[in-house]
Amino acid sequence: MEENFTWTFGKKLVMQAKLEKFDETRPVHMFVDCNVFNGTQRVFINVNKNQRFEFATQDGKPLEFDFKLPSDGIIDVDFELPDAVSPMQLGISGDPRQLALALKTITFTQE
Repeated sequence: MEENFTWTFGKKLVMQAKLEKFDETRPVHMFVDCNVFNGTQRVFINVNKNQRFEFATQDGKPLEFDFKLPSDGIIDVDFELPDAVSPMQLGISGDPRQLALALKTITFTQE
């Protein structure tokens, strides 16, 4: 953990959440406020293994999209981060962690 964000570590991030008090008949908007490591990162996001979103994001550009909420309100979100790389591999520092996104906040909303 850094003071205002946390780095993804490796080429995959998996998260699960239960969204209570959301209407399953309306789309849910996911907003990921993040910075990227090493210029541009390709990001592939799978929601519940049946909805896929693709991004080529740059520093300061949020990831955002709408998805269908299952009736139980439980979502599985898998981030594929094929461009994650360590500062050590780039000769920047001795940090061996494969970094891709500096996650600030992740929010879910419905209109």
